[in-house]
Amino acid sequence: MGISRFAKAQPLEPVLKAFFSTKLGGEMSEAKGSACTLTRRGFLKTTGLAAGAAAVAGGAQPVLYALAADQKADESQSEEKVVPGRCYFGGCFSCNYNVTVRDGRAVKVSPDPDALFGRRPCLKGYSLPQWMYSNDRIKYPMKRAGERGENKWERITWEEAIQTITEKWKGYIEQYGGQSILVSTGSSGARFSVSGSMRLDNILQLTNIEMCADWAVYHGLHRVYGNPAPGTMTAPGNEPFEEDIFNTKTVFMWGNNLSEAYPQRWRYLVEAQEKGMRIVSIDPNETTMVARSDEWYTLRPGSDPALMLSMVQEIIAEDLQDVAYLKSDTVGPFLVRDDTKEFLRMSDLGVEPTEGPVNPMTGQPTTIDPPVVWDTSSGKEVSSTEAVDPELVGSWIIEGFKVTTAYSLMVESVQEYKPEAVADIIDMPAEDIRRLARLAVDGPVSHMFGLGSQAYDNGLQFGSALGLLLAVTGMVGKPGAGVQATAFIGLRNAAFLFPTGTFTTSIPVLQLPEVIQTGTFKNKDYPPAKSLWIKGSAFVGGRPDKNKIISDVIDKMEFIVCQDVAFTDSAVYADIVLPAAHYYEVEDIYGSTLSYHVQHGPKIVEPAFEAKPDLQIAKLLAEGLGLGQYFEGDDESWLREQLDTPALTAQGITLDALREKKNMRFMPGGVAYADGVYSTPTGKVEFYCEKPLPRVDLGLELDVAPERLPRFYPPYEAWPETEAMKKYPLILIPEHSRGRFHTGGFDGVWLNEIEPEPIVRMNIDDAKARGIEEGDYVEVYNDRGRGVAKARLCAGKRPGMMTYPKGFQGRQYKSGDLASLCSLRCEPFAVNASFGDTCVEVRKWEGGN
Repeated sequence: MGISRFAKAQPLEPVLKAFFSTKLGGEMSEAKGSACTLTRRGFLKTTGLAAGAAAVAGGAQPVLYALAADQKADESQSEEKVVPGRCYFGGCFSCNYNVTVRDGRAVKVSPDPDALFGRRPCLKGYSLPQWMYSNDRIKYPMKRAGERGENKWERITWEEAIQTITEKWKGYIEQYGGQSILVSTGSSGARFSVSGSMRLDNILQLTNIEMCADWAVYHGLHRVYGNPAPGTMTAPGNEPFEEDIFNTKTVFMWGNNLSEAYPQRWRYLVEAQEKGMRIVSIDPNETTMVARSDEWYTLRPGSDPALMLSMVQEIIAEDLQDVAYLKSDTVGPFLVRDDTKEFLRMSDLGVEPTEGPVNPMTGQPTTIDPPVVWDTSSGKEVSSTEAVDPELVGSWIIEGFKVTTAYSLMVESVQEYKPEAVADIIDMPAEDIRRLARLAVDGPVSHMFGLGSQAYDNGLQFGSALGLLLAVTGMVGKPGAGVQATAFIGLRNAAFLFPTGTFTTSIPVLQLPEVIQTGTFKNKDYPPAKSLWIKGSAFVGGRPDKNKIISDVIDKMEFIVCQDVAFTDSAVYADIVLPAAHYYEVEDIYGSTLSYHVQHGPKIVEPAFEAKPDLQIAKLLAEGLGLGQYFEGDDESWLREQLDTPALTAQGITLDALREKKNMRFMPGGVAYADGVYSTPTGKVEFYCEKPLPRVDLGLELDVAPERLPRFYPPYEAWPETEAMKKYPLILIPEHSRGRFHTGGFDGVWLNEIEPEPIVRMNIDDAKARGIEEGDYVEVYNDRGRGVAKARLCAGKRPGMMTYPKGFQGRQYKSGDLASLCSLRCEPFAVNASFGDTCVEVRKWEGGN
């Protein structure tokens, strides 16, 4: 990767030497009791890193330059080696590549042409050495020296930090119990290490804050297709994507700007298109993905489920459904009782259930009580396991039970979604809906969705409607078909995570302010929240309604600890800050992302300054709390223990094997569900769900009747004629950019030259109506908050919509923060943060706060 377009680009080595040879701050490093404000300008001055600055958010942004791939180093002055490395952003591609290490410091990333994953890394991966040594790196333990949030700090020793924390926690645990300490865990410098430190969370029985991010679509898909790995994100698609996409005839891109968010996958998609695959984009806005697509269909934001259901109705009306798949693989033939709306089972007909295999989760035997179907060949009701030719359509009265096939009930439910009836709702011509329906059955067809498509209050229905569309078209279990989505597989040894048999209590972040205010959870008293432990988590700024998170959670805490690699918004509000190791600085094992592999992350360099791996931090805290017996050993022994599971051992997956092979598959590759076995209660595709469950049990009494079949209801806020939209007529949605992944990468200097400050993209006519011109600073606001960003006018932006790239920290804004605008509203079945269900107004910024 060259940097010739940057005239001031210089090798990283001299800058790194200055960075590593200086102390954190003049007064702070000399006198322990002196306070020091950690500003960028001050940091530049005290570390000698003033290689250049770019104006950002009214302050100064230091510029570091890493050694570019096409520059040659003076090898006579340095010792250099090239080692295999891995990129890790939570939810990204986990690319393998090579890392150049010089004088013990990572200075360059280059492609590995033989890598199994990501042979062509993206800009984020190339820039990682900068991030490791950025001016936002947390170097030492620090404690707050001013008011909380004032950003004044005093350097302390690890011993003082651990003693302060554990003394506080001992008091809280003794008086209120472990649940009085909240913990928010994200993807810190090291992934398995930070998840492994959950061992201490479970021993202490802390309160885990569940992040509620991007789960709605997956919960909807899991409702229909099941989830082979409970608690993780999976989708009914084939893998590896890089091979299977070349079997696809048409790929539907649902609000997916792959070229920006996942450039690694984008390249394969383009290659497949050049070989004849058709790309169909369904997106409210014109994007770079849309520009490359063969067909583009624009629709009203948040209306995707209605479009899918209309396509299903049209497919059935034109007799284009896959009858064989519906009969063999789905609950379509199952008879549903009119009285209970549940499946008629053999026990209803006097046949005693039998005992099945032991459930490994509960240790109790399962019960086998098959549903009943009407068998055409015998002309009577039989067990679904014995039917030769089950009837897909019809109603009967069987031994006094009035029953109807699940398929017939589904067909009836989609009649309200005929194209003419839906056209005005989704703002798309009926003929376009019919066209899409025909494309969806002309397989093999794959579907890829952007998380913005499900970021509304009805996001769960996006997933369940997509699941129904797959079922009706039979586009699962064959090459080139299915949902090409993220596959998160958790690889955790339960014996390691739960050594005392105790667990954390999970409270969704969407419910947390209410729990703190009322002192109750699931209608029972809950201990008061006294302390917050933030581990590599964008708890402040990465969750909805930043202002409410601060006022209703942060401000209620007596004591806050933040451990992370970089100085994030969360760290600003901490009382103690701990420096965590970057994932280049610790050997680690990753549960697979986008693939069914265990992945090895080698230790490339030693931790910088006084940073420590997350598990080492947990060990120190455990020893301070008198629990050191649970953390005997070291990083290597802990990795071996976490891999010591029967499933992995049986496949020869050990630490030694991973060190040699880098990636080892732990699930069969190829076509998913080709054997017709699904991880649902019935083992079939359940587009009709007997007992719909919420993603997280909140102890609420829920009406499950409307949830049994996919349906459409409008977003709660971002929809015409809602009270919110009457007051704030623009819809604001976040988007991934090439320079950041979630909130990761805010300190990437090269990429900050491309995206130097927060922006909002808006329609030209919307801007003109408000007197806004290209490059103006604008204030985006609603009742929850406000943020100032630079306006970018886009002809392809849908009127009434605005988008902004995620990931900027609050201090990078001139004023406010766009992360404050989204609601904490909780849809009770999805329990998901609806980042796109946000109404705002915008005006030219006149300065000030």
